[in-house]
Amino acid sequence: VIYNPIELPEVKAISHNKGDSLAFITVSRLTAIKNIEAVVRALAAIIHQTAFRPRLMIVGEGEERNNLAALTLELQ
Repeated sequence: VIYNPIELPEVKAISHNKGDSLAFITVSRLTAIKNIEAVVRALAAIIHQTAFRPRLMIVGEGEERNNLAALTLELQ
């Protein structure tokens, strides 16, 4: 387990300029216990139900790689 040693400042508001996007990055083994599927599904819901367009970058390898790739295509 690697804990995050960085204290991040509280974010009260995020302003976006047209064309800006927020990127989420996850770096982990792609195994069921990591539940990256839930992250993909949550961001897909945000993208399809709001005007917000975040991006998700998944870095890693594991037995769930093909399932996650298929899920992203399915959820568009």
